[in-house]
Amino acid sequence: MSDGFIDRKLSVHVLEDILVTPLLSGSGKVSQQFSVVGGDASSMEHRRAARGYSITKIDVATEELDYTVIDDDCLYAGPLFNHFGHFIAESIPRLWAFVENESKRLPFIAFHPFPLGRGFANELYPWMIQALSLFGIDKSNIIFIDKNIKFKKLLVPEQGSVLGAGPISRRYIDCIQKINDSTSSEKRHRELRSGKIYIRRSKHAFSGSYLGERLIEKLLKNQAGFEIIYPEEIAISDMMNKINSASAIILSEGSAIHTLELCDVRESSVFIICRRSRQSVEHLFVNMLSRKGCKVGISGEGSAVTPLDWEPTRNTPAWQNASAYLDLSQIINDINKFFGLAIETPDKEIVQESVKQSIVDIILDPRSTRKSTTDEQLGALLRLLRTQIPTLIPGRSL
Repeated sequence: MSDGFIDRKLSVHVLEDILVTPLLSGSGKVSQQFSVVGGDASSMEHRRAARGYSITKIDVATEELDYTVIDDDCLYAGPLFNHFGHFIAESIPRLWAFVENESKRLPFIAFHPFPLGRGFANELYPWMIQALSLFGIDKSNIIFIDKNIKFKKLLVPEQGSVLGAGPISRRYIDCIQKINDSTSSEKRHRELRSGKIYIRRSKHAFSGSYLGERLIEKLLKNQAGFEIIYPEEIAISDMMNKINSASAIILSEGSAIHTLELCDVRESSVFIICRRSRQSVEHLFVNMLSRKGCKVGISGEGSAVTPLDWEPTRNTPAWQNASAYLDLSQIINDINKFFGLAIETPDKEIVQESVKQSIVDIILDPRSTRKSTTDEQLGALLRLLRTQIPTLIPGRSL
């Protein structure tokens, strides 16, 4: 493939009589650390990007540890990310081995949950259970490594996909295809492939969208016949069916893009509206989607709107949750060019009113500010946002 795709021959490493500790305090999305006793556990390292760099440090425990024994064979799935996008991109890419082993299913799947306070983030959310069920995995199959566990036999498959590159093996792509081919009705939907959908984030402006998204939704629906999808309101399997039957897919940069990793988007056209940097979108998503055989277009990259939340670890505004101010007219022009549409460019006054409404929505949504943000910090953020208003809505006020 033109993106430098290398078809890795995935393998499964077998570790016997190995003791594994929980993730140590401080482990999170950026780096992880745990200890083992009983052998080389380098196959358990979690990797990212095309070059496959490890974000895991594995030590050899030097002190005697108490532990629980698991006698049944168990598959190691890696860290349990409780963020939707990271879960799809990073917590399931070893599960291809479970799907392939259909005739002799392993009884247990082991995840490493992240430390949380005095315990661990070892809760399976409903959407996690839905995603795991696609692979034939039930909640009862899951083991959390939240205490020292000695595994008689731990099978560690290589990751079939990595964050920042997407699928790295045809074997993993075939696994996802097998999931999508599980019912004849889904096959018929894909053969028709005539739908046009927009996957929205406007109900999540508090955690990052772009100003005026509701206007884009309205134009796509009324002038181009797009169906507006609310991903938080439908099951993952229903979302996949919508995507699998669509020839044209538009979505705002965010977690929902990772749903496409589970779908059959061969020959589909996918257009991403960037709310952060184009480079970030190209790095995280374009290669992944190209490797799945779809045509990809991108538009956007604007300036961040001051969030109304404070990031205590960095002692800065929580820019990761910021919405973006984009040129909506340019987005419509880019969509028209990519799909061959003729959506009318909205008037300046209509754009400004839509931007204004988005700002009001962010201010009025209590989810925009976590409890950890003090009144003093919120006041400073509101003052900073006020200084941006003349740029966001020239000549107008809230």
